[in-house]
Amino acid sequence: MISALVCLGLVLAWTRTRGSLFSLQLDFGLSHSCLGLWLRFGMRIVVNVLRDHPLARVRKPSPEEVTAYQQATMAKYPSLPEVWGTLDGLNLNIQSTKDDKIQSIFYNGWTHGHYVSSVFVFGMDGVIKICGLNAPGTMHDSTLADYGNVYEKLEAVFDETGGKVVVDSAFRVANNNFIIKSGQNVPLGNLQVVVKARDATSIRQSSEWGMKQFQSSFPRVKDEFRLETQGERRIILLLVVYLFNYRTNLVGCNQIRSTFMPHL
Repeated sequence: MISALVCLGLVLAWTRTRGSLFSLQLDFGLSHSCLGLWLRFGMRIVVNVLRDHPLARVRKPSPEEVTAYQQATMAKYPSLPEVWGTLDGLNLNIQSTKDDKIQSIFYNGWTHGHYVSSVFVFGMDGVIKICGLNAPGTMHDSTLADYGNVYEKLEAVFDETGGKVVVDSAFRVANNNFIIKSGQNVPLGNLQVVVKARDATSIRQSSEWGMKQFQSSFPRVKDEFRLETQGERRIILLLVVYLFNYRTNLVGCNQIRSTFMPHL
């Protein structure tokens, strides 16, 4: 039997390490089977606690927040005053299997690997505002954004505030007025178009900062996810997303925030 404080420490230590649980067994004085049970229990408790916590929850930005994000963007990139965030996809490794039917679900033919896919929308304060999680690796980022209702939520923000997000070439732009696509091949001639495309490419880089920090802050997600059907991947991904937001809001160590909204 361990206390609630020790159980919380176990969960947080687990997210900050990689590989075998042997070192955690030594640190917490638990056998592998007991440690695994407490870890599963603790993760679920933390997820339930942080799900609606104001510093950790994932929710669409309010009109006031969108305005603040747009002002932060306009201060650095005056050509894109409507931008409030960036959208990008993330592939995390998952175990392969000898079952061809199951393997094909997670296999990405472009990178020749097995993944579980997610998409994240980062606000200019570095917080994950909208996300779609735990999709098979064969699913394209744009398809996942559609399937996970990410486009629908972005459209709702656009209809209410006029705010847009910047994406890369993987996402669908046709009929989506709430998206601005960055690009390298910009037609010359119209200076305004060239400047906006250049600035969109610069802003989109912030999503790469967010993805890098998401993985470096919680190295456990760099390990291969176990191939299972009990919902463990979803719990782990929710846990890390909530902890990422909580850490960003509480500690403030986030490159997107320090670049666009350093006063926070």
